[in-house]
Amino acid sequence: MASLGKLTNAFMQVSQETTLTLANLNFDFALIKYDAPEEYRGLGNSLSTYRKTSAEDGSLHIAARKLTALFQSVIPPVPNLIQAYGTRASEIAASPELNPQGNARHGIFADHIGADGTSI
Repeated sequence: MASLGKLTNAFMQVSQETTLTLANLNFDFALIKYDAPEEYRGLGNSLSTYRKTSAEDGSLHIAARKLTALFQSVIPPVPNLIQAYGTRASEIAASPELNPQGNARHGIFADHIGADGTSI
């Protein structure tokens, strides 16, 4: 009979936890968008609509924006590297042999033909 009383008391026990905070700030850094440097414009123009949307608004790019916001103060400026890489990537994307464009012959895969700018 005593164990039944303990069981009943356990069901009736109530605890209250109160947390006081001055402010709860939750900012989504994925909302901040940066324009691509001028050297990357040729690459952007060479991508299919699907590939461009995926590169600009896909999950990998959202993660990259969050990492940029987090580590921007510790990343050293490398303008020459960004310029050289963007220029070369745009040159490669402009080459029809290396970056074929999708057409009606490719059917439903036409948007998936050619360069993928997600990782750039």
